[in-house]
Amino acid sequence: MSLSASERLILHASLIDGVGALTLRTIFERKSSSIEWTDLYRFSVNDFCEQFSVSPRISRLLVDGLADAKCLDEETELIDRHHVKVLTCLSEFYPSSLSTIVGPPAVLYYHGLLHCDQALAIVGSRKAGSYAQQVLVSIIPQLVLNNFTIVSGGARGADTMAHELALKARGSTIAVLGSGLLEPYPWENKKLFESIVAAGGAVLSIFSLRTKALAGNFPARNRIISGLSHGCLVVQAAQKSGARITAQYALDQGREVFAIPGSIGDELSVGCHELIQQGAKLVTNANDILIEFGFQRSTEMSPERVTPIDNVPASQPHLEVGKKINHSGQVREATQSLEKLLEDYAISDVVVGMKMLLQCQSAQYVDSLLEVNNIELVRAQQILFELMVAGLIDQDSAGRWVRLV
Repeated sequence: MSLSASERLILHASLIDGVGALTLRTIFERKSSSIEWTDLYRFSVNDFCEQFSVSPRISRLLVDGLADAKCLDEETELIDRHHVKVLTCLSEFYPSSLSTIVGPPAVLYYHGLLHCDQALAIVGSRKAGSYAQQVLVSIIPQLVLNNFTIVSGGARGADTMAHELALKARGSTIAVLGSGLLEPYPWENKKLFESIVAAGGAVLSIFSLRTKALAGNFPARNRIISGLSHGCLVVQAAQKSGARITAQYALDQGREVFAIPGSIGDELSVGCHELIQQGAKLVTNANDILIEFGFQRSTEMSPERVTPIDNVPASQPHLEVGKKINHSGQVREATQSLEKLLEDYAISDVVVGMKMLLQCQSAQYVDSLLEVNNIELVRAQQILFELMVAGLIDQDSAGRWVRLV
């Protein structure tokens, strides 16, 4: 692996537990030309505090972490042995679509080829069924025909359908994992990931190679799916789901958002219908997407339009919790008190997690939350994810966590 001194420093620092992309971006932007990247290995805690306005705690993590050459040696050995490609935020080949979001990841690990010039994210439920398959079969081949790269999360259900149909149409697709490349999740999709790379697509992760698929990783993964793409299509998404979260990130990042309508009795269409109510474009065929990106309506496309089906079981009524902010700035109030929600969820860590944010009235990066809470980064991410799914907090376009109740 050939990395410049600056890229090697960024990779090394990214492996330090508790040091996030925000800190690395701050160092990159504030480093003066008189300071060599290799000089940072000799910096003291005071040097980091004074030169980059980094907190004493993070400065200590940087000093101790950069003094540990073993973690970098182990990671680079794995990179070389498994032929992993690495891009840092300093690389000229870093995807331009991703570089435009607030707080882009410092390091990208991937196998294959990254084609992001014209990319569309397609996300949906892990429980997606025949309706999602019907929709995607009618849409993805036409997108591929018009040179769209299909980006998704490699998960079960709608993600897998999107990747497989893109491959079947001889198109390019990118799977963004919520784990390290050497710990692919879900494991049963390992052959699919290999097929994606073999077909000229990519399997990508922002996590170090041996990172397990922890729950707290997935909001960050979803933010990259939308960030790599120029638009996001949601098919079969529940009210509270990873797909719904990805769509919110897409809105925050200024991407086009599309949604497939479904039966009003289907719990997997609640999220899509909410998106349409909030301004997402209702999609019934590929033309609805292509025209939004400036393509002419194709007369060669199938005239058949996707229509909602009614033979799906009706869902139970949904209980809205927390506040949800849509892209127009409107806020829907919680129907229950915070105390009642915590009691209903009965998750002790949720109480701990709320204390993390109750101490901070303004939006906070996870680095800042760790400053005032004696908790490890991995566990903090898991707690924050649980709170997000519960509707108690959300993450803004800059990656900061904010209270919703």
